[in-house]
Amino acid sequence: MTQATQQDFYNDIDAFLVTLSGYSPNTKAAYRRDLIQFLDYLGKQDTPGWRSIDNQMIRGFVAAGHRAGRSSPTLARRLSSLRALFAYLIERHLMDVDPVQDVRAPKQMRKLPAVLDVDQTGKLLAAKPGGFLGLRDLAMWELMYSSGLRVSELVNLDAGDLERDDGEVRVPGKISKERIIPVGRIALEALTRWMQ
Repeated sequence: MTQATQQDFYNDIDAFLVTLSGYSPNTKAAYRRDLIQFLDYLGKQDTPGWRSIDNQMIRGFVAAGHRAGRSSPTLARRLSSLRALFAYLIERHLMDVDPVQDVRAPKQMRKLPAVLDVDQTGKLLAAKPGGFLGLRDLAMWELMYSSGLRVSELVNLDAGDLERDDGEVRVPGKISKERIIPVGRIALEALTRWMQ
């Protein structure tokens, strides 16, 4: 890659980053790092311009990151950075096709969350609450355990979401949807003690 070509690449990347006004500073900084690393990778290739970048170069860039020990989320973000850049370049008629189009990010290994076993859960729920906060904490644990709520769902509940007579709780979900979930007797008793 010639010095002039490399400078053109840098200029185009800087112009692209200016268009990301709605993005957080951290995201913009990550995109810039990703794209500069891509240019460093291209520097080892014979790349006369944006139009000469093909699918194999993108795959090679991802493979090089994988060999260097980059995590799956990092490689996925790099591809996202490239997709956004190439969409910008296509819009500006500096490229004809998106070379990232058929490249998939490596599968991310999902770690299962650590959970309490039956004995640990029993000890937690057998605790004798002391004072207002103790009653509240026990009511929260009982409701989570009884209804299988996520912590984020639990902390967003209002008193009006609980239907004590029906033994149910309305849980607001995404996009204005809600779920109605049964609540166990012991959880209802704990909630009643706390609310009193």
